[in-house]
Amino acid sequence: MIKKWSEYITESFKKVSHTEDDIYKYTLDLLEDKINDLFFDIHGEFDTESGDITPGQSFELGDLQEKMAKLISKQVHQNLGKDFKKIRSSEIDVNELKELSDERDSVKDGDEVIAVYFDGGYSIYKFKITTKQDMVYLSQEEQGDSGVYDSTGNWYSLEDAYLVVKADTYNDFVSPNKRI
Repeated sequence: MIKKWSEYITESFKKVSHTEDDIYKYTLDLLEDKINDLFFDIHGEFDTESGDITPGQSFELGDLQEKMAKLISKQVHQNLGKDFKKIRSSEIDVNELKELSDERDSVKDGDEVIAVYFDGGYSIYKFKITTKQDMVYLSQEEQGDSGVYDSTGNWYSLEDAYLVVKADTYNDFVSPNKRI
């Protein structure tokens, strides 16, 4: 049985951040793992006896990894969007959020909301509601049929949310250091 969403978020999403520096660090770690796997696979394919790398090759590889990580983190960060972002559990009071009542039926144009989605685990997002032609959208930019794609290609609509709470409601009940 899956843990309560608040416990899952508290444990799992402390490691997720949306600053460009944190995306860079995450990307650099991931690149190192993938490159190690690639070297292993290629050495295995060609039955080499040694996987040693010269100091010059190591320096060149490190430089390339850093350049690639910077490029990827910059591209990901610019596509996050200012009105739709994933929230780390350490940035908010998850226990307070889980106690609040769902407000999806009372949101209106311009409201900033916090929504919890199940995407293999529970994720928290903040976005702004935009109403166009009686359709409710999750961000400033019209992204399709009342929903948006996040940076990894997941589709989110207001109706799919596990919980929707206005940011103002949340901010009324939490300590000043946890307001968003």
